Amino acid sequence: MIATLAMYDRVELRDANDLYWREIQTSLGYGPQSLSRTGNLFAQWFHQDLVLGQTCGFPLRHILKDSVKYVGTPNYGIEDCPAGYYNSVIISHKDQGLEAAISGTFAYNDPFSQSGWAAPMRYFEEFGYVPRHFLKTGSHAASARAVFEKRADIAAIDALTLRLLHRYDPWSDELFVLAKTPATPGLPYICAPQFDAPQTALACEEAINTLPAEIRGQLSIKSIEYIPIERYFDVPDTMVCPPNKQDTGTTP
Repeated sequence: MIATLAMYDRVELRDANDLYWREIQTSLGYGPQSLSRTGNLFAQWFHQDLVLGQTCGFPLRHILKDSVKYVGTPNYGIEDCPAGYYNSVIISHKDQGLEAAISGTFAYNDPFSQSGWAAPMRYFEEFGYVPRHFLKTGSHAASARAVFEKRADIAAIDALTLRLLHRYDPWSDELFVLAKTPATPGLPYICAPQFDAPQTALACEEAINTLPAEIRGQLSIKSIEYIPIERYFDVPDTMVCPPNKQDTGTTP
């Protein structure tokens, strides 16, 4: 059996995530003794013995919907979003406006990302914009760093990632928020089909209530919300296709 909470598992948060998982495992009465921190995310999501994992709304509705069970959605208390929802924060340099930034290089973590690709592309489409060049970075933090270092002009990162960057990375204070995308259902917890999803959700809720307030604050976690799965599938997709390698305007 495996369990992973890789989405917000910064080095500074690993002890807190470890404690959170131990509380979940204690409540469940089964599961691995420790979180998995190696291997490919997609392999973990499809693992037949996945007790608990966290994915993104885009892969959930496109590739995972028939292979996993939806457990619930952590509520991170994102500003101006309903409980369990989140949004993308579109960032640039302090001396650029939205139209000028979009005309440059857009840094994105992965084309399977709701907050890093699908949501901002959909937002840009609403205004008739498409970035001219693209830079695939592999993570939200790397996209933000690319903007800070002016290797990219614009990026979209999820609101909790920006909160954590401001907490731990002083350079992120140089980033300028140009806009925010509409709220969509947040990053869902999932499990393999053989496990009891409602029981797992209850174990997560019990674990949150057991955690010291300081640990809950570090993880920004407030509760587990049950969002009807249809709301994930109702999120509109972008018509902008991810660039092929040969189309990339710049390199990491």
